[in-house]
Amino acid sequence: MAVLLQRQVFEISRAAEYFTVRELQAQTGQSEESFAKVVLKELVDNALDACETAGVTPEISIEVSGQDTIAMAEHDNGPGLSPETIQRILNFSTCTSDKAVYRSPSRGV
Repeated sequence: MAVLLQRQVFEISRAAEYFTVRELQAQTGQSEESFAKVVLKELVDNALDACETAGVTPEISIEVSGQDTIAMAEHDNGPGLSPETIQRILNFSTCTSDKAVYRSPSRGV
């Protein structure tokens, strides 16, 4: 009589891989104390990139509040992201970027 091995298929979220202090320190090169500064820098960089791509003079406003927990809001006059792009960004098993392939050289010197 043959015995069949039954395996259960399951999924485990990979989102936690991107949100540990150790992983964020490795990705940003910054200490945990500097994470708020890194987030603010990324928000402003993204806003400037979007305005440049749209050909508009950047208008950026930033609101920061809180002490123990920090809340940040950034508003700009860039074109925004399409709903499709937002859905792709929220898939933490992939990297979604319009610049990722430009960061690394594709040819040698």
